[in-house]
Formats: sequence, C-alpha cells, structure tokens
Amino acid sequence: MEAKLADVRDQLRHIQALLGATGEYEENANARVAAESASPPVHQPTAVCDIAARVLAERDKEPMRYTELAAEVRRRGGILNGAKPGQTLIAKLVKDDRFVRPKHKGFYALRSDYPEVQRSVGARTGPQGGEEHQ
Repeated sequence: MEAKLADVRDQLRHIQALLGATGEYEENANARVAAESASPPVHQPTAVCDIAARVLAERDKEPMRYTELAAEVRRRGGILNGAKPGQTLIAKLVKDDRFVRPKHKGFYALRSDYPEVQRSVGARTGPQGGEEHQ
C-alpha cells in the first residue's frame, strides 16, 4: 500500500509540475491524496486492470506476456490472489475492453495500440471459427 501511495504522490508531483501548481492547490491536492490512500480500494479488479493498462502504456505499443505482466502488476501493488497470479490477471483482463491479444496467445496489449484487432481478449468463436457466442 505504501508503494502505491508513493506512486500516486509521484504522479501528483508530475501533474503539478505540468500545471505549474503551487501553494493552495498543492496543499489541497496533497490532502486529497492522503485521504484517498487511507481508505481501502473499492474495486480491486479495476485497480489491477488500471495498473496493467499503465504498464502496457509504458511499453510503446509492445505486447507483453501475461506472466510478466502479472509480475509487474504485483510489483506495483496490485493484488492477484491464487496459486497462479497470471491466470488471475487474465480472468480480469477478459472482462475489460481496454485489452486485446494482438498477435500470439499469451501476449496482451492495449486496444488503443492495436485498433485493427476486432475481437476482445475474452471473445470466443463458434464451431465455424468466425461466429462469436452471445
């Protein structure tokens, strides 16, 4: 949790620097960050997917193997319970339209980096190979 708080504070400093924020704004922003970090996350699956999206955004459109992505998400404070964190992450990614499997099985990327990929990560095809189940 402390690592996550440090990450949020670091991001806040960058945003403030970009906005030229000083004085009162900075104090109010720091108070908001402290108040938000004191309460537990409400939707952990969203938080894990948000971390995964940030990791993939930093890779300059390069897909990432799910096991490596899960390890990085955990390193950044994401909670992936279970014996196989990579499988837990995949279960969350298939429910989030921001992610696609652009080329090879096991590799994931952001849909915004691969707009030509039509199917979502979790989409299944029918027996003919092209029909999606509803």
